[in-house]
Amino acid sequence: MSQVERSPRADARSRDPALLGARLASQLLAYRCSTVYGPDPGLLRELVETHTLPLLIASHDVRQVTITAWPEAGPSLAHLVAELLRQLELEPAGEPGDLAGLRQALARAHRTSSRPLVLVLHGLDRLLDDDRDRAADRRLVEALAAMVDLPIHGLQLVMTVHERDLGAFRHLLRGRWRLLANDLRLHG
Repeated sequence: MSQVERSPRADARSRDPALLGARLASQLLAYRCSTVYGPDPGLLRELVETHTLPLLIASHDVRQVTITAWPEAGPSLAHLVAELLRQLELEPAGEPGDLAGLRQALARAHRTSSRPLVLVLHGLDRLLDDDRDRAADRRLVEALAAMVDLPIHGLQLVMTVHERDLGAFRHLLRGRWRLLANDLRLHG
């Protein structure tokens, strides 16, 4: 079977990063949010940053905001908003630690450019650490769910999570169908 004749299921089982990157790029064009699970954080970063984002930049001139490392305390809404503003070179406005701050930052990003925006969040499996503030985690998850429902054309979210945490992460997102609907699982 040639590459052209491959089925989507065969593509999903592929171990070829370029083929998986093209599949993820297509998925991002079709859906607002995708979660990528894999056995190695380096492999996840390679898939997204080396294979997927360059395809999207070349074909659709996307802007990107990528968070590869979180502060010592782990993922937070305040850090997400701060990085969004910093990487897009936007002036701060509102409270960065709440949903209104995220909405304001995304609205500013949308007003300053009509180019699509891909937001890549690596290492969200840290939300599952035992010593986390569960209320802050809920605020972040609710903000991500609200973000993918915003009426902003061209806004895409990619979340990467270690595959050992697949079940627990999906449980954390339960009830938020747009965050759970589209995932891609990498094999070693």
